[in-house]
Order: sequence, then C-alpha cells, then structure tokens
Amino acid sequence: MHEVLRDKPINGAGHHVRAKTNMPIIGILTQPIPSEEHGDHPQWKKEFERIKAQEYNKMKKEDSSFRYDEMFPQEQFIESTHVKYLEAAGARVMPIDYTRPTEELNYMLSQINGLYIPGDSKSLVEEGNIEFTQSIRKMLKWAQLHNEEEGLHFPVFGVGYGSLALVKSQIPNDQAFAPFNARGKL
Repeated sequence: MHEVLRDKPINGAGHHVRAKTNMPIIGILTQPIPSEEHGDHPQWKKEFERIKAQEYNKMKKEDSSFRYDEMFPQEQFIESTHVKYLEAAGARVMPIDYTRPTEELNYMLSQINGLYIPGDSKSLVEEGNIEFTQSIRKMLKWAQLHNEEEGLHFPVFGVGYGSLALVKSQIPNDQAFAPFNARGKL
C-alpha cells in the first residue's frame, strides 16, 4: 500500500502536508481587558495594571526614555492557561493582536496553521464591543477564502465566550444576545 501512495501528491490534506515541522503554529487571539461596566469583576483591570507596572519597571531599566503609556496601549491580554493548553498538545503559539489592520491580520494568518479564540469574559460578546467581533469576522473571511481557493484546511476554534464571539461575528450589526428560558428536555 505504501508503494502505491509514495509518489502520489496529497491534495487538500491541510497545512501539515506542506509544513516544515510536525509542531503546528497556532495563533491565539488577544482579548480586550474585561470591563466593570459590562459586569466583569474589577480584579481583571487591577491585575492588568499590576502586570503593566511590573513590565514597565523592567523596560525602564533598559531604556530610560521609555514611557508608561507605551506599555500595552490597546489594553489586551492572553490568559496563560490557553497558551499552556496548546503547548501541552504540542503546538507552538503566536499571539494575534485583534486590533491590527486587515492586511496585517491576513499576513499573520498566512503564517500559522490555525486560530484559537479564547473567551474569558462575557464582555467579549456584549453590545458595544464590536471591534473584537469585527476582527473575528475578518479572520473567518480569510479562513473561508483560504479553504475554498487553495483547497486547504485552516481550523478556527472558539472556547467559552470565544465560541459565542464566533457566532456573534456572523450577525450583521452589533446586537446583544437576547435572554430566553430554556425549560424542558434537550
């Protein structure tokens, strides 16, 4: 059987066929810092400011002209547990900044094997946080074109509120999810 397939090209088998490594590179989408106005715990912002000050002090030692407002200007993060999860599965991880212009996002996506969208806060899918879901919409459009035109497979995986952000990215305008009663048997 192996002799028959040895000289045949494998079509449509995904990134791993052309990859130069057995370790996939998975992009993790950054998330905006959860906000109190959307009902998130204030500890998110406090922890962000603590880490920002810590990193600033390190950078200030190396470059005295470094300004505090240059540190994490978009106020975004990636929870370390998501990185550890993917690395434990054998992947290398690359952060993808959701605030980047479309051209930069497309370039970043072309350099990775898949996209992981974490969701650690309900503010990701709240009304008014349209930049995050619009960024996901752009990335899904790129993945769809990549899959259709090049005949390749580019997985996009949302976890927690990240999966809801995937759904919300397909809604034409910034509507909030409506609550409903879920009674009865599933």
